Amino acid sequence: MRQPTMHFWKIEELKSNLLQSDLGSALALQYLVVGGGLYMLFAAIPLPDRNFWDHVDLFSEPLFFALGTIYAFRRNGGPEGRDFVGRFLALSWVLGIRFGALVYIPAIVFVIFVQDALFGAVPDDSTPVESVVFAVINISFYLRLGRHFHDLRAPAAA
Repeated sequence: MRQPTMHFWKIEELKSNLLQSDLGSALALQYLVVGGGLYMLFAAIPLPDRNFWDHVDLFSEPLFFALGTIYAFRRNGGPEGRDFVGRFLALSWVLGIRFGALVYIPAIVFVIFVQDALFGAVPDDSTPVESVVFAVINISFYLRLGRHFHDLRAPAAA
């Protein structure tokens, strides 16, 4: 039998595996260590003096995380759901990579062009444009994550 491994892009393959069996503690640990390590790495990047919009982002991120996680928990079936933590770690990892490449990076380019058009240059400080765009991305991420949890809860008939 093939040993389960971390997924990095193929979310449908990951969901297929999760429908067959729970993630398992060893693999959940891999997702937690890699994902948590990367989060800590980015969180450790020092920022210059923060402005109002940096503080908006700083306080909204934990709110999005908490509400998004509760939403995913409910989409997984709530207390009766199966392997929420393992599924959350694996699905959010793969979806995060996909969102980074397909949504977040293009959004950064979009924000640069919009700010240049609005302000005549890209400001050094954070602006409401960034806060709104990245809030929309966060909300979209958790809505999509919830959709993947729902797919696992109610698989399509063969």
